[in-house]
Amino acid sequence: MKDLRLKRVDYDKQQSRTIEFLRFPLTVGIILSHTLYFFDVPFGFSSGTSSIFEHLEGLNSYAIIRYLLSSLIPRCCVPTFLFISGFLLFYNIQEYNLKTYHRKLHSRIYTLLIPYILWNLFQMGYVFVLYFTRDVPLPNNLWTWLCFFWGSSGIQEPINNSLWYVLEIMMFAVLSPIVYILFKYLRFWPIIAIFGLFLCGLAQGGYLDPLYLFFLLSGAYFGYEKINICHFVEQINKHRTIVYLSTVLLFVSCFCFEGLPKSLYGERHSLGMRILSISYICSMILSLFCLVSSNLQANRIKTIALLSGCSFFIYCLHLTFPFTITDAFVDKYFNGSPSYICIMVHIAMILFRLLTCMLIYAIMKAKCPKVLNILVGKR
Repeated sequence: MKDLRLKRVDYDKQQSRTIEFLRFPLTVGIILSHTLYFFDVPFGFSSGTSSIFEHLEGLNSYAIIRYLLSSLIPRCCVPTFLFISGFLLFYNIQEYNLKTYHRKLHSRIYTLLIPYILWNLFQMGYVFVLYFTRDVPLPNNLWTWLCFFWGSSGIQEPINNSLWYVLEIMMFAVLSPIVYILFKYLRFWPIIAIFGLFLCGLAQGGYLDPLYLFFLLSGAYFGYEKINICHFVEQINKHRTIVYLSTVLLFVSCFCFEGLPKSLYGERHSLGMRILSISYICSMILSLFCLVSSNLQANRIKTIALLSGCSFFIYCLHLTFPFTITDAFVDKYFNGSPSYICIMVHIAMILFRLLTCMLIYAIMKAKCPKVLNILVGKR
């Protein structure tokens, strides 16, 4: 019995290390997905390029690179974060009662709510920048200002767009007793129901998007059943070659069916495409946990506290107005450039966004750690 407890402790440590390690690469993936430029690239061969893709009608090498970097490669990042967030909500709970619920909500005031308010207030500064530089009128009523925190009709995101995820996690935490009761009496059937909504193409977009709810609920169910992710992955590691090969095949399939012109494959949002997309995401998540967990266990890689520590800060900062201004500059001066120029600019802007956020984090950690601590929710 003692050996079993020790093994559980070891698995929990391994799980914590795996989640900690994943935070930074997943955040980088989100930056990839949000660094999205729609340059008007001239078709045909551009100076200095010889990509076969530029022979295809409606395609060019930059469009391919943009699709890979901004859509296909980072597609699993948000679902993985949602899975982890749902998982952590229930995993360490021995008994779910009013006291536990109160404790969970209280902790999220500091880890989520206060940073959420402060980062949105920071982004509101852009409203004043526009007011003073372009004479854009300020909102003239309190309700419009308040809507900046959760969105309004037609805009289903807070003013700091990336924080929709934080708002969704907070709402999920508030509604967690309902989720707990559903799992207690219906087991995994609510997840099946949400999956069915996704396949039917219903309620897509916004905070109730079935795709995001599916991963959030799946993670919560793992936590509810106390399924250690690393122990689960260890069982799959025996067949990891099949998992990795499946991921590669699904990656290629998504590239072929989504990346090519619509006329070659039909409707992008058809049932078949939805099944292909969610299969690819699930396979990617499984591959990530297999890869990271096994390599951490073998000491081939190590967690770096600075990288995992700055992940939330990068996530909150990377879509704020300083980068909105640089994006507007890039769109204005590089639109219409040859493909190879657009590719270089795109990669340069990814690095600029990431390294700038990390530099600001390092400066704040050294000069004003208390302010930083509040901004990142005591992480």
